[in-house]
This record gives sequence, structure tokens and C-alpha cells, in this order.
Amino acid sequence: MNSGGWAAGLAVALMGLPCIGDVSAQEVELPATTASGQRQASGYRARESSVATRTDADLMEIPFAVSSVNTELIRTVAAGRGDDLYDWVAGVARQNSFGGLWDNYAVRGFAGDGNWAGTDYLLNGFSWNRGNSVPRDTASLERMEVLKGPASALYGRGDPGGIISYTTKQPQFKSANTVSVSAGSYGATRETLDSTGALSPTLAYRLNLMNEDNGSFRDTVSSKRYLVAPGFTWKAGPDTVIHYEMEAMRQRAPLDRGVVAVNNQLGVIPASRFLGEPRDGDYEVRNLGHQFTVDHHINADWSVNAGVAQRETDLYGLSSEAFSLQADGRTLWRRYRHVDFHTNDLQGRLELTGKLQTGAVGHTLVMGTDAYRFTYDQLVQRSTPTAAAPYAIDIFNPVYGRQATPALRTVTNALERDEGQGAYVQDTLALGERWKIITGLRWDNYRQSIENRQSGTTTSQQQTAFSPRLGVVYQWSPAFSVYANTAYSFRPNNGTDVNGNAFDPEKGRGYEVGAKWAGPGWLATVAAFNVTKRNVLTADPANDGFSRAAGEVRSRGVELEWNGELGGGLRGIANLAYVDAEVTRDTVLTPGARLVNIPRVNGSAMLMYEFAPGFAQKAGVGAGVVYVGRRAGNTANTQDGFQLPAYTTVQLNGYVQIDKHLRASVVLSNLFNRTYYVSSYNSVWVTPGAPRSLLGTLSYSF
Repeated sequence: MNSGGWAAGLAVALMGLPCIGDVSAQEVELPATTASGQRQASGYRARESSVATRTDADLMEIPFAVSSVNTELIRTVAAGRGDDLYDWVAGVARQNSFGGLWDNYAVRGFAGDGNWAGTDYLLNGFSWNRGNSVPRDTASLERMEVLKGPASALYGRGDPGGIISYTTKQPQFKSANTVSVSAGSYGATRETLDSTGALSPTLAYRLNLMNEDNGSFRDTVSSKRYLVAPGFTWKAGPDTVIHYEMEAMRQRAPLDRGVVAVNNQLGVIPASRFLGEPRDGDYEVRNLGHQFTVDHHINADWSVNAGVAQRETDLYGLSSEAFSLQADGRTLWRRYRHVDFHTNDLQGRLELTGKLQTGAVGHTLVMGTDAYRFTYDQLVQRSTPTAAAPYAIDIFNPVYGRQATPALRTVTNALERDEGQGAYVQDTLALGERWKIITGLRWDNYRQSIENRQSGTTTSQQQTAFSPRLGVVYQWSPAFSVYANTAYSFRPNNGTDVNGNAFDPEKGRGYEVGAKWAGPGWLATVAAFNVTKRNVLTADPANDGFSRAAGEVRSRGVELEWNGELGGGLRGIANLAYVDAEVTRDTVLTPGARLVNIPRVNGSAMLMYEFAPGFAQKAGVGAGVVYVGRRAGNTANTQDGFQLPAYTTVQLNGYVQIDKHLRASVVLSNLFNRTYYVSSYNSVWVTPGAPRSLLGTLSYSF
């Protein structure tokens, strides 16, 4: 796909769309849905959320911690990917991302299986990261929300630390089009198109396109990616709305495992050093997904929602990866690997929402059922280096292409089939003006079979789980509330250990207390939590590419968040988290071992000053700072002591809104050019952060 031509061509074509988009635009007003109905607060976060209760609710009345990021923050920090937003939410930490090929994160210390496909997230309420996903792009996003604590009572499978929920931009009946072009350091270019409007008095469309070509500060590394995301909303009747959207994403990039630590010391080789083989070419990741929903309002108090989603993913490629650094401190043995993964995920849900009154108690009820069928076809072939055939490279003077590629042997050839059914009910009780109680219960039935094509055996298991939750909030006033909650989680563990044995599911429980303050244009929250989880998977340090259950782990800590306006043109966002995440019981790992990639302390803050200069409609300048504390860098950290150092980065932001059509912005990241390390899998797979880089964007709206 041409990196510069398609956006301009589409912009010209879309110049004619306003005449279509104005068709009876005033005749139709769509009812609010969980995908689009949300009142925005001043600043970078919203005052309402749907992810915590599956109904739109004021954050002050929700007995759970919810963090949100809106399009204004996405634009301010020039976030191109979902993981660019993690720094601006308390308690969210990056995890192993399979060489940058998928998303993986932890909330309050807990993450999914980074060997498998990263931690799951929601897209418009559907599970959307099962499989091998292209990293989440922001071009089609309206907002990101993070629900803290166990969410299984509503969403089924999930980690007890919390879950990320993305909402896409929805079709609107008023015509609006924006074309953006970005260019930056290391040859980065990006073009996006966001177009919406009416096709008829009852049919609206939305089209988001993205094309990106990236060089890199990493030697010989570059990537290409694109997104095509059309959507349609049809008002089928006075009380019925039907919505469909598609998402096609593709990425081509080498699997880049990063740098190595020499004697557990980082910085011995430059962060730019690539230790793979350029001749291996790119890994290719492809996703194609569909979502179809029907919302019907039975009357003023009751509505029903039905939805179906289907998604396919592919990931395949060749790579030369660090295996072990030899005693001379410069010879790196490498492993040659070929993977070919394919997944198919089909899911559906039916949900009834309504309100009723029993005496003095008001009830908001959510009742639903859902099901999914997921298949995962996986082939992994690799070599194992030996003294006779080390497939080595000199980390101080790498010479690419010198050695013949080793022979591959098949280590995994399997077909996994997962099926699940769930039913849930939730009641939000309003007791007078001040008290609200949320009770919920979910039942899950899960079946898994793993066919090992090499051995000709099939491993099967079936599990059921009940996941309750209870939350209480008391509003002292409209501006101050306190809350407490407890909840359980359930998460099937996919895959097998190195011996081919299926894992028991993870089960967790969380406790949380907190308070929320709201002022004129600002919102602040504080939360304290204690979460435990059993049968958690961690990387197997003796067998890379495999996992093992670490027995029981615990995370406890405190989070603080603030965002809003300070007056005089100032607005900002700030967060701070203390997370004590460690192994508490295990037969292999030492109790007290820190969970990998989880800092005890991390936080961020950003302040923007906006004003009206004489030459433009509006302008803004600002700065942000991100701090990430020291982290365990290896699952076996109690044996080798490898840790990732703490780091602080500073970002400068600026924009000029020249008129209602034209906007120019610039972001300077890592102002002081610090060397830092984002995450690791072990001491020979360490992901370095980017040095100082500049990105400029020009947007035209019409």
C-alpha cells in the first residue's frame, strides 16, 4: 500500500461526502449505548463509565476504580498504539511483547501469558486479544478505560488486577472528516483518515484508515502496518439500532528481541544493536474481525442487546534469537525459529438491562448470557545451539549473514480448541440519595482440548467457576464518595507446559477501598487494594517459549490519580502507584520473588497551558514526565539477580489550531535522551526504549 498517496486520494474523494452527510441529519438521534454514550469531563478523562457496570454510570457512584483516557490525551501525547497510553494510567505496566508483535500489559501486577498472546482486552465489550493480535492502534479509538480489580462477574475470563477496555469511534449523522499526516525521527511516517456522516436519514457510516511506515533506532529494523475499519449504524426503527463494524489490521516487522545484559549489566552494548539476522525477513501479523450488535429499547426502562463477533488472526515468520551469552562476555549463541500461528474466535452475547423499584429501593438490573468458541493452530520449529553449531554472533562486532541457518526441528504442532459458556446477573441497588450497592454473580463453564499432532495424543479438561462481586459506595456529597469492594476472578490457562500437560485455570480474589473527589473541572481518586491469584503462569526460565504455574502470587498497593483543569488555561493529568507484587507460595520459585516487569513505584504527570494567540484560533504548550521504578527482569530473579533499572523520561508537547480546519502539533519524546529499558523476558531478551525523537502532525478537518 502506498504510504502517502491513499490518504490524499481519499480526502479528495470525501470532499463530496458533506452533501451526503447532511441528509436529514436533524431527523435522527441515536439512543446512547454502552459503546458510545458517555459524558466527557473537562481534561483528559471522562466522568462516566460503562465498563464497570455495563451501564452508563457516574464515576462518583461506582464502587470500583476506573481510569479512562480520551481522544484529547491520545492526540496530545501523539499515541499511535494502545501501549503508548499505559504510562498515563496508575498501576499499568508493560510486559513481554513478543519482540513488539503484540500487546501485553499488567494491571496491579497481574498479566496474562506473554508466551501465548498477551493479556486480553475488550473492544466494544467483546474479548478482542485472544489470538495473535497486531498491536492496538489508536486511529479508530474513542477512548481507553481500565477497570481495576477482578471483572469476571461481568466479563468472565480475566485477570484479577483489572482489564483494559477500548471503545471505537462510532458513526455520526453529522458529517465530519479529518485527514492527518505525521512525520518524525528515524523515517517514521503515518497517515490517517477519519470520516463519518449520514448515508440516508437512518443510516450513518464511519471509516477509519491508517497507514504507517517506521524506521527505527534499532539497526536494520523497520516496520509497516495498516488499519482499515469501516462501521455502519442503522436506525431500524424508533427503538432499534443495528450496528456493524469491521477491522482489518496488518503488520510486517522483524521479531526483535532487543539487547542482552552482560553479567547482568545493561548498557554494555548500545541500545541500537540488533542481534538477529536481517536476512530472516519480517514476521507478518494479520487480523480480520467483525462485530454485529442490535440494541432494542423495550420501553423507557428496559432494553435488550444482542451481539456476535468473529475474528481471525495469523502470525508467521522466521527469526534468529539470543539463546545464551558465553563466558567470554561477547559470544552470543542464537536459536533459529520458525512459527506459524492461526486462530479463530467466535463469540456471542444476549443481555437484558432494566430498572425497577421495590419500595424505597431502586434497582438497575443487568442479566445476560454469552458463549465463545476459540481455536488455536500452532506450529513452532527451532534449533538448539551447541558448541559444535553455536549459530553465534559477536555482540560487540556483529557480522550478519556469515553463518548458515541451522536445521529446524518441530517442538510444537498442536491444535487447541476452547469453548466457554457463561451467565451473569448484576443488581445496582440505590438506597436513598447516598448509598449504592452493587451485587453480581457469574457462572462459567469452560472446556479445553489440545491435540498434539506429534505424539498423536489429546489432552482435555473441563472447568466450572462461580465469580461473585460486591461493591458499596457512600456519597457524602455530590463531590465526595467513599467505596469498598471484593470480587473473584477466573481465567483459563491456555497451552501446555514443556511436558504437554494442560494448566489448571487461574483463580483470584481482590479487596479494595477507595475515595473519589470531584471539583469544578477536575476529578481525583485514591484506592488501596490487595489481590491474590493461584495457578498464575510465568515464563519458564529453563525452557523459553513455555510457561509454568508459579503457585500463588499476591499484589497489594495504593493508587492515586488526578486530572482536570486548574484555571488560567492550565489542565493536566497525574498518577502514582505503589505495587508490591510477589510470589507467596511455590515449589520452584522462592517466596518473595518479585513478579517480572512490575515496578514497585511508577507514575506520570503532564501539564498543558492553552491560550489564544493573535495569529491562530488556539494554541497549547506543555510537558510530561514518566517515572518507572526498578523491576525484576527475569522470572528466576532470585537466582540471577537480574533487574531492569528505574528510569525517568520527559516529553514536550505543543500544538497550534490555526483555524477550524487546520491543526499542527509536535511532540518531542525523551527530551534528555535517556537510555532506558521498557521490559524484558530474561537477561538476553531486553527491550530498550527509544532515544530522543520528534514527531510532527498536520491535520485538516472539513
